[in-house]
Amino acid sequence: MPTLKLPGGPVNAKAIVFDKDGVLLDFVSYWGAITRARATATIKGIDCDTAKIQELEALLGLRNGDVDPNGPLVLATRTESAVLATGFLYQYGVPWVEAKSRVREAWKVADEQLPPGSVQPCRQVKQTLEALRSAGWLLGVATTDNKTHAWATLRAIGVATFLTAVAGGDEVVNGKPAPELLLLACERLGASPDETIMVGDGVNDLLMGRQAGCVATVGVLSGVSTREQLEPAADVILPDIAELLPTRS
Repeated sequence: MPTLKLPGGPVNAKAIVFDKDGVLLDFVSYWGAITRARATATIKGIDCDTAKIQELEALLGLRNGDVDPNGPLVLATRTESAVLATGFLYQYGVPWVEAKSRVREAWKVADEQLPPGSVQPCRQVKQTLEALRSAGWLLGVATTDNKTHAWATLRAIGVATFLTAVAGGDEVVNGKPAPELLLLACERLGASPDETIMVGDGVNDLLMGRQAGCVATVGVLSGVSTREQLEPAADVILPDIAELLPTRS
């Protein structure tokens, strides 16, 4: 069983599960772009001005370019966010069934037409995952994102080959901080929670790890949460996962 030499002391475990956005993938560049694209595509063809697009962006968790760490952009599933957008159209007079169809089609278009450069890895992600995999770690992802969409972005940043499993928010009934998502990732990795380290940039990632019974929870500051927000649920806080590089066994 490999050992990770964290600041609080060495941890013997079998697997490491990462949140995706803000840990492996730069959160703001990606989700900022995708939220703006979704909001614009949703409003297109309706008598709503730029202010209404910004209002929808804010409803989805992106206000004036800033991400709310406690908002739906960070915590909601794709389905939940789509319901918010559907309700937004409904309040401006679009019949519910038509609003659902509009959102579904608009988001499909937006997801397929992201601006170049919006999918960016966090610092030294590929090198870190490659080194951890070579050191014997089983690596997985537990993300609120849709599983298929998650695999696509992980392939885009060149790290999918280092991962054994991905568990997506569309596959569980109860999302973070409930333990279901992490337990699913552990099952697919072939590791029990007490053989697994959870790494996340949000407090709900770490609370999920604690509720699942993980051996350790590691918070990283590469996402949208501050040290103060992570501290209550983190055993260790690091600047980003690149700090794991010199600690492999």
